[in-house]
Amino acid sequence: MSPKKRTRVLYVEDHDDTRDMVALLLRDLTCDVTAVESCAEALAAAKGAKFNLYILDNCLPDGLGTTLCREIRTFDSSSPIILCSGFDDGPHLETAGDAGANILLAKPFDVNDLIDAIDKVTRKK
Repeated sequence: MSPKKRTRVLYVEDHDDTRDMVALLLRDLTCDVTAVESCAEALAAAKGAKFNLYILDNCLPDGLGTTLCREIRTFDSSSPIILCSGFDDGPHLETAGDAGANILLAKPFDVNDLIDAIDKVTRKK
């Protein structure tokens, strides 16, 4: 991933080690990262700043990433959203799309799969 300008990313993941590792990876990819662990923190951050990309875990301690995705879409209809879930079959893919996600990425994911997903959604911009 080699964006022309720094990509501002909101990354939502409740597992500390995963959140730290992926945030570090994103920073290595020259992203400005805000990493949070809950829907409430994510919504506050998203309403307080403009992000170019959202990466959301689907199972969070205070709600679902699909619900968070729908809420983000009420005030940001254009920034891409990657929804990460342990389920990536037909019904979950449809639910993610209906919520406004651009890509459903199966967990656990390989780092290269995440980079490919980011490249795919940021190239459209």
